[in-house]
Amino acid sequence: MGLSLSNNNSSTGPKFRKKKMSRIKNGPVLWIDFTDRRTVYSDDMSTNANHNDNIYAVSNKAFDKRFGKANNTALGTALKQATANDKPIYRSSTSMPYALFADATDKLSATETVGNVGSNLLSQSRLEGDALTLFIVFNLVNSSGTCNIFTMKAGDGGSGQDPLTFQIPADQKVKMFIGDQSDKSGTVLLDSNSTIVSNALQLWTVRLQTGGASVMRKNGGPSLGNGLSKDHTYAFDINSNHLIEIAGHANGLHMYEILVFNEVLPDKEMLEVERQLKQKYNL
Repeated sequence: MGLSLSNNNSSTGPKFRKKKMSRIKNGPVLWIDFTDRRTVYSDDMSTNANHNDNIYAVSNKAFDKRFGKANNTALGTALKQATANDKPIYRSSTSMPYALFADATDKLSATETVGNVGSNLLSQSRLEGDALTLFIVFNLVNSSGTCNIFTMKAGDGGSGQDPLTFQIPADQKVKMFIGDQSDKSGTVLLDSNSTIVSNALQLWTVRLQTGGASVMRKNGGPSLGNGLSKDHTYAFDINSNHLIEIAGHANGLHMYEILVFNEVLPDKEMLEVERQLKQKYNL
């Protein structure tokens, strides 16, 4: 990811500045970073948010030429929320800024018409259910209850959507749902077998790959869940009914950062991303 620590940013906390994203394969297709005030807006992408402002939009740094390749393979240009009561809140009074999703109705989303890379086009990418790497840093204030924290959905050609969802279901164990609307019997649930911890900053890694080798890891530790992935293509470049979304939790979600790579990162590069995120968040 090629990031370096700098104290010269416009918000209160230190930031990691991008140097060369290409050092990690082709770079991410989605990079949402609430710790970087330059990418968080109180309106439709013109005014940077201040502490306690409602968040209207957050840039996808994978699309922004300051940080990424700025091409249409990014999963949208930004996540947005126009409804006042559903906007998360920007918090920057702590050492590391974050977005407060105060309840389950708070959401930031991108579709083929909101935060899209082209006319009725969310992205030119296709994701694979067995070739994807996700890094997500967050804190659940009180984990009691269920939540689909982060979801990517591709239209299946009809009215349905094929979902990839990082979630906390009723048993409170962190899982990755890998779905296929056109073949519901073939959906897969990658289970970390680890109960979510309340009020703790945490980094989760999900690497989906073939041969039952998919893994979930917490804070760069050993694999907590090995399992199957789903051999299914999530086509964001065709059809419609697409969605990229961060959703709140009934008891409060602090969201810091999300990175999605459209490939299986090799161990060396996965560990490097984890190392830098652990250093950044003091994990």
